[in-house]
Amino acid sequence: MSNKTASEIYLEKLQSDFYEDGYTHKIYGTDYNIKNILKDYIPTFNKKSKNIYPEECFNKLKEILDNDNLPTVYEDPAQYYILLNLFEKIEMSAEEISSNLPRRPVVGTLPSGEVNAMAIKVPDSDDFLLVFEDQIFTFANLIAKVVAQSIPFEIKDNVISFSMGKEEVNNYFKNNSIAFERFKELIYAYLFYGEPTAAPQYFLEGIPMHLADRLRTSLELFIVGHEYSHIILGHVQESKTMVNKAKRIEFNEIIFNWDQEFSADVLGLRLMLGCMLKEGSINLPSFVGADLFFGSLDVIEKSISILKTGSVTNTIHRTHPPTLLRREILRKSINEIFGNSKDGIKMAKGVLMYAETLEYILNLLWDSITPFLYSAYKKGYKLDSRWLCFL
Repeated sequence: MSNKTASEIYLEKLQSDFYEDGYTHKIYGTDYNIKNILKDYIPTFNKKSKNIYPEECFNKLKEILDNDNLPTVYEDPAQYYILLNLFEKIEMSAEEISSNLPRRPVVGTLPSGEVNAMAIKVPDSDDFLLVFEDQIFTFANLIAKVVAQSIPFEIKDNVISFSMGKEEVNNYFKNNSIAFERFKELIYAYLFYGEPTAAPQYFLEGIPMHLADRLRTSLELFIVGHEYSHIILGHVQESKTMVNKAKRIEFNEIIFNWDQEFSADVLGLRLMLGCMLKEGSINLPSFVGADLFFGSLDVIEKSISILKTGSVTNTIHRTHPPTLLRREILRKSINEIFGNSKDGIKMAKGVLMYAETLEYILNLLWDSITPFLYSAYKKGYKLDSRWLCFL
């Protein structure tokens, strides 16, 4: 690639170092073209599923490659398309708050074992990278599908209603146990193989498919919205750096304090809600992506703890406040965000009820895999290397 910036050069070096340290990865260079997109990213049709890469996405991927817009030769075009699309939506939402938005940094991915993103200082520069775990959006898609299969619903007079009670959820699971198996497959694939896509592929239909789309979209938007909020709020300039020696590779990670993380959560939620409203999504599943993110992160943290130590420990995360504390504080902001109008109070109450239902569902799913995790620990199963520096 020609005319690369210092940030892009440094990102490529980090990626090269990570992949040389035990990872296999495809290189997307100048020889990677539209034929490769057709081969790698346009999934096969079958009579029960739709093409998950419609024409608009296909054309965007082609544009990225034709214009040599990948920041590095290691950046997956499909993942990079997702990142760009999410940033564009978040920035449009942020324009409702400020007309003087900061410049977007160079963004990319690393097999970091951080189910978050990292801000990394570019050496000899005032610039920084915003780097996301390279499997985080794939995981978001698959966990949304699992949860969507777990929520009971009914259609009456062409109106869809979701059941929020614990009893309804329990009864639904009795007749729809497939979600437990899908959940186990997903966690197994991510923890032991480092790739959620190592789990068996399957397709959803009808209401669960649309529900999964809303959950996934709001989850992904919150992830990006949170990171962009650090930039809007000026946290990058205010924060210190810490040498991160992940997998024997040293770089200077920008560390935010707890208050900064909490405030980025709240603004990130506002930005996510703004995006969903712009898309015309006013149903409850569109508003709980942040809650689903924290619940899913909690599952990953507890799973890794068991597989490393044989128990669930209350380890303080290296760079972030405790996950469930972040969720608790963010839930307290819901009423303020939706306002004191009659409709706002009603919507906030519904969102919180839906969030608690998701929490209950994730707890049931978690309980279903804990025997397997303890057994795996006793048998000496090894985590994928991406998780070795986690927690």
